[in-house]
Amino acid sequence: MILIFYFLRDALLVMSTSFVEFYFKQDFIELTTLGGKKISGRILETSFVTPFLTILNVSPINTKYKTSNIVIFPDSMDIEQFRELRVRLRWER
Repeated sequence: MILIFYFLRDALLVMSTSFVEFYFKQDFIELTTLGGKKISGRILETSFVTPFLTILNVSPINTKYKTSNIVIFPDSMDIEQFRELRVRLRWER
């Protein structure tokens, strides 16, 4: 059952809780869901970065939400942007 949840949320991006945009601010990241909610948080050291898959673990700032996990596949964004994301995540830790 959990596999279906993550498939719908992270691969197909059809749930209102699916993260569809993110922006790096000075010392945090701002996430936007398909439902329009904006969540600000810090990227945790437990995030996972490879050329084939990136998993962002984000701890929200000043909200009731728990840690969010965002799975990013290479085909979900421009290849150059995906490379820049991976480089930034590896060097900013």
